[in-house]
Amino acid sequence: MKKILSLVLILSLCLALTACGGVSTSAPAAPAPTEPAPEESSLEAAAETSTESLSEESAEPAPEAVAETVPVFTVYQKEGDYSDSVGNDYHYLFRIPAFSGESGDTLRLNTETYDFYMSLIRTELDYIEENAGHSLLSYNADYKYHVNGDLVSLLCHVSNDWGQTRYRAVNIDAVGRELSRAEVLKAAGLDEESFLALAAEALKASFSDPENLPEAARPYAEEQNSKTLAEDNLLNTQLFLNGEGKLSMVVRVFVLAGPDYIWRVIDL
Repeated sequence: MKKILSLVLILSLCLALTACGGVSTSAPAAPAPTEPAPEESSLEAAAETSTESLSEESAEPAPEAVAETVPVFTVYQKEGDYSDSVGNDYHYLFRIPAFSGESGDTLRLNTETYDFYMSLIRTELDYIEENAGHSLLSYNADYKYHVNGDLVSLLCHVSNDWGQTRYRAVNIDAVGRELSRAEVLKAAGLDEESFLALAAEALKASFSDPENLPEAARPYAEEQNSKTLAEDNLLNTQLFLNGEGKLSMVVRVFVLAGPDYIWRVIDL
C-alpha cells in the first residue's frame, strides 16, 4: 500500500510540473566529472607536449639514427650568410661526411676525412664565428657517395674562390675496409695498363686543339697537355666508382691560364 501511495504522489508531482513548464524536453545533462577540470596552464602544457611530439616524429632523424641505416651520413653541417668588410656577400655551406659503423678502417678514414676538410675551411669557420669581416676563400664544402654492390665510394670536395677545387676519394667494402687502388680498378674490370690507356683517351678528348690557338700559344699548350698525360701524373690520380658503377678519376689537369693546374673529376 505504501508503494502505491508513493507512486501516486510522484505521478501527481510530475503532472503539476509539466503544467507549469518546469520539465525540460532536452537530454539530461551529463553527470559532473569526478576529477576536477585541468587548469588553463595544464592545457597549454599538454598542447606544447603534443606539438613537441609531432615535431619529433616529423623532424629529420639525428645523425646517429641515420648512421644506422645509410653507409655515409653528415657528421657536421654549417650553412648561412656572411658579409665581409669590403661588401662581398657569401652564402656558405659546409657539410662533412662520415662512414657509418666502426668496423674495419672506418674510424681512421673518418678522422682523416674530417681533418681534410678542417685543414681547408677552419680559417673560414673562425671568420664566420667571430664575424670578423675578412673575405672567405672557401665557402662550399660538400660530398657525394655512391653504392655499387658491396662497394661504397665517397667523394669529398672543397671549392675555393680561385676555382681550384680540392678532392678526396675513398672506397670501402661491406666491412668498412679501405680498398686499394688495384682493388678499385679490379671492381671496374680494369688493370693499371688498361686504365692508363682509358685515362689518356678521356683527357685528350677534353683538350683544346692547339691548332685552334694563336700560334704563339701552341707550344705552351702542347707542353701543358704533355704534363697532364704524363704517366706519373695519371698514376697520381684518385679513383672511385660513380653512380653508374663506372670508374672515375680525380686528375690534375695542367691549364693554359690561371693556376698551373686544376683538379678535375673525369668519368672513364
